[in-house]
Amino acid sequence: MTHTTNTDVDSFSGARPIFTQPHFVLFPGTSQIIAVTTEPLRQLVADVLREQGLFAVALSSAADGFVCVARIVTPTFFTPAANCIHIEGVCRARVLSRHPADGSYQQGMLAARPDHYAKTPVIDRRRRYEELLAAFRELFPHILRNDLFQLWADDHFSLGELCDQIADQLPLAPSCKQSLLAESNVDLRSDLLLAQLRELHRGQREATIEQSAIPQFSVN
Repeated sequence: MTHTTNTDVDSFSGARPIFTQPHFVLFPGTSQIIAVTTEPLRQLVADVLREQGLFAVALSSAADGFVCVARIVTPTFFTPAANCIHIEGVCRARVLSRHPADGSYQQGMLAARPDHYAKTPVIDRRRRYEELLAAFRELFPHILRNDLFQLWADDHFSLGELCDQIADQLPLAPSCKQSLLAESNVDLRSDLLLAQLRELHRGQREATIEQSAIPQFSVN
């Protein structure tokens, strides 16, 4: 398991470039490969690589101000015409203010929002961990042999980290994932995630029932 220290929080806060896009929500501990196709993004990536720094990834439709602080794992080049980078989320943060950086890309003043565990839990966290695994397994029974699922099952993650890992894997709308990113209270985030898992399972079950109710006609 990984834990965010006070030193980490200080390093994740402050002025950072912001990459805003409409397609995905990045969570701490997860990764994405993104295409660098616009000049502002090329400049942002060049500046971050030069300074070996961090930047924020934001969902353009989000109004809550929550972002994920990210680092560039390694720049990769899939074709001469399209540069791609592999990024990894490291911490939640909230944007306190935004301003343009030399008219190229946005920068913002960030305040880190690491996982918060209430001193008096409102849930049994060990049981909740198991509930989340069981709900995910019901949705994706083929995942049992997956290496990532085995890491989850072997208790390599904290409850907050597990929530982010599962949220990243689920077929949810970006707005739903954003609501999970915006919840730094781990107990409440696990409530939201469990509700989403159950809703997905309900939809899956109803679709199966509807499919089985369709008359099967044979052609003789």
